[in-house]
Amino acid sequence: MQEFFTFNPESKARLQVAFVTERVAEVKIILETKGVEAKGLEVAKARLQKHLGDAAEIVIKQKGKGKDVSKLAKELNDKFEKPKSALADSFKVEKRALKAKEDELKIQLKAARQAGDIAKEEVLMKELDQIKAQKELLELKKEKIEDELEVEKEKIKEEMKAQHKAEKAIREAEEEKLELVDKAAEEGVELLANVFAKFDSLLTQAKNALQAGLSAEDLAQEDNFVEAKNFAKRAEKSLDQIEKTIKELDKKQEKKEEAGEAIKEAEEEKQEVLSKASKDGVKLPVTAFVKFDRLLAQAKELFEKKNYEGAKQLAKQAEKALLDIDKEIEKLDREKGKQKKLIENKEETTEKKQPDLDKQFSDLKDELMGSKASGMLLKEEHYYRILSDLDMLLRSGYPKNSIDELRKMALDLVPYLKDKKTPVKKDESMVEPQPSTAKETPKSIPITTPNFEEKPVLKNLIVEIEPYDKSLGRAGAIVFESGDDLAFATFGEVVKGPEGAKTLPTFEYHTVPNATVFAAADGVIMDVHLNSGWNDYEILITPNADSYWQVWYDHVQNVSLKKGDYVTAGQKLGTSGIRSQTAGRTELMVRYSNWRAKETYTICPFSVFDLSLSSTYQKKISQLMQDWEDFKSNSLIYNQGSHIYPGCQQKKIEE
Repeated sequence: MQEFFTFNPESKARLQVAFVTERVAEVKIILETKGVEAKGLEVAKARLQKHLGDAAEIVIKQKGKGKDVSKLAKELNDKFEKPKSALADSFKVEKRALKAKEDELKIQLKAARQAGDIAKEEVLMKELDQIKAQKELLELKKEKIEDELEVEKEKIKEEMKAQHKAEKAIREAEEEKLELVDKAAEEGVELLANVFAKFDSLLTQAKNALQAGLSAEDLAQEDNFVEAKNFAKRAEKSLDQIEKTIKELDKKQEKKEEAGEAIKEAEEEKQEVLSKASKDGVKLPVTAFVKFDRLLAQAKELFEKKNYEGAKQLAKQAEKALLDIDKEIEKLDREKGKQKKLIENKEETTEKKQPDLDKQFSDLKDELMGSKASGMLLKEEHYYRILSDLDMLLRSGYPKNSIDELRKMALDLVPYLKDKKTPVKKDESMVEPQPSTAKETPKSIPITTPNFEEKPVLKNLIVEIEPYDKSLGRAGAIVFESGDDLAFATFGEVVKGPEGAKTLPTFEYHTVPNATVFAAADGVIMDVHLNSGWNDYEILITPNADSYWQVWYDHVQNVSLKKGDYVTAGQKLGTSGIRSQTAGRTELMVRYSNWRAKETYTICPFSVFDLSLSSTYQKKISQLMQDWEDFKSNSLIYNQGSHIYPGCQQKKIEE
């Protein structure tokens, strides 16, 4: 209605800028009440752009009629600054509100995880993802509105005097810098000291050119003002890269915080599991946290290397590993409850039996006391019957000292048995040992019972493994060649060969030529045979000659040992077989073969590793895989987070 009754072009232009202020107020209300996804936001944005576009069109038309519109253009431009600032503030307020919601959801999510409420955790995760999406959408819409309005504003600014254009450009550049500084502080992004060096240099030149224009003659003024405006525009343009850097650093900071939080949550979760076990009186095995500790150590290593996404994923996997421990605690707790119930039942049964046992003991005592009082001796069969009854009472849990008291009393009533050479059935602790008059026979050699189930105890992984040395192109004895897919093939790795895909039951190493191959465990060499077509040997060693457990060493040459020799862990068996002119190869396999039960399988070497050395060698294998991924610039080769132990994709492979 106001627009209909306004006829003066300048007044109409001013009215359009006033409408801009109203539309900005609408945007603020929509953001506060309905959020960034509200349909009304697009409508308000379109009207906002139209009002400013209409004001610019009026100015351009008036200039086309030959009128001086520079003063009007400056007035309109200055008036637009207030709604422009209000618009920016509206988006800032909404961004802070979303950040506050995000922080609150993170707190609730942490509480849900600690409580083990998986359903609530899933709901909160979805809500958190929605908030993050809204933050990104808010930033996109803010930039779009500002860019569209800037186009219309530039049309108005072009009609200002050169001096005013320059002053405006310098002021806007300074405001843009301050906005970036505030944004960096709000996001917690630390900017480098010299990050604004280029901007400051260009803006200084702009101010110098403006000052020169104010001091120059009429003919030179215009050129100086144009130069000042151009320098200011270049200065403002230089801020684009800084803004991009702030966004990147903000995302990186957010990922860093998420990774740090994930690691912290995993550590706290472990403490809760330990507290739960302690509270329930459950004693966990020493290996309970092996997988968790390995995953968390890898997460922390990636965090130090600033691979925050990888660190976060491994920390989450570590936390999931605790679920298995939780289940184990519950299982042990149930078993403990069953055991407690059995003990209670046994005690209850004992309590019920106790009166009967007391009566039986009392009857036997009365019987012996009666015989003693009457001076009657016991017959031999009577004596043995009493001893049998006393033995039964003892097996039923009756106190031994009371039983011994009646045994002595019974023995006193059979003095004729004390002189017999033949031992009588009585408590052996009551009989004095008699010197032997028989000729002592020589001791026979003891017969050893076969130990079929004796396991090997591994103390190394047969070759030297060290961190990768770039200058040597190797990791200990492991050679790194760019043409190889793998320098180390894991247990359970699926590979393609001439006969199709197969699952590796070994640790396979590509080594430097003639690398020393060591015995991984103590044992007896049961077989040494030549590998057909390879000109190297396969060695079979078992903990003892009867054991079903075997340690196989494949592709070994220069073997000086033979079948029947006993070896100790760390002893040299030979050198690695030939793979190529520049590399060797060798393999380690731990196998169980029970021909009686027809049961055969291979296991991960770490399943039978010396506990005092296991952690050291697990770290060596983990580092070897990480070094190879770095060498190949591919972090997805091994997927360590899925390994049972480092280098073991499975724990057991049936044959």
